[in-house]
Amino acid sequence: MKSIPTVYIVNPDTVANSLTKQLFNSIDIYSVDYQAPTELLHNLPDASPACFLLSFLLPEMSGLELMLKLRQQGVINPCIFTSTKAEPELVVKAMHSGGFGFIKKPFQYMDLVDLVQKALEHDKKANRYVRIGLIYERNLRKLSTREKQVLDLLLDDLSAMKIGQKLTISHRTVENHRNNIFNKLEISKTSELVRMSSIHEAVKNTGNWSF
Repeated sequence: MKSIPTVYIVNPDTVANSLTKQLFNSIDIYSVDYQAPTELLHNLPDASPACFLLSFLLPEMSGLELMLKLRQQGVINPCIFTSTKAEPELVVKAMHSGGFGFIKKPFQYMDLVDLVQKALEHDKKANRYVRIGLIYERNLRKLSTREKQVLDLLLDDLSAMKIGQKLTISHRTVENHRNNIFNKLEISKTSELVRMSSIHEAVKNTGNWSF
């Protein structure tokens, strides 16, 4: 079943939400609105492509804090921030933390539509790769210190014998560590490890996701 492009609006202003939803409806973009962060967090979306339209000023927590909570829970869709007043430092921090964009209120509706459409298209293209990077990052946290050392050397294309020499352990111990690493990373061969590691690094370097 194909997902419907969806905009998730989080803003305590119900009147503004209604007008924004009408705008999206007029161009066939489905939207859902919430007045408070906990409402969204209790109904986490799984649709993709999707994006969030978050007010910086929210009850319970800031829009930036909400985005970080979403990321912690594995929700990786682009976040656009809105505000009538926002300190430049806050906007910069939000973008450096993985925000997709910022638009000041009152905004020109076509500017908003353009930014949202770009966010949805970005999510459609990047979502698969970002998820791979996210899964890899989470699984890395399962590795022991020794396993991380072995992993780094595997990525340097060293054999079990050479890794053993560098770490002063037997090659059989290295092979045991390698098997444990593969199990924890949910892979079965070295080529998958190299691919996932490369995607993980590429996603981190885009600045669109903060692990």
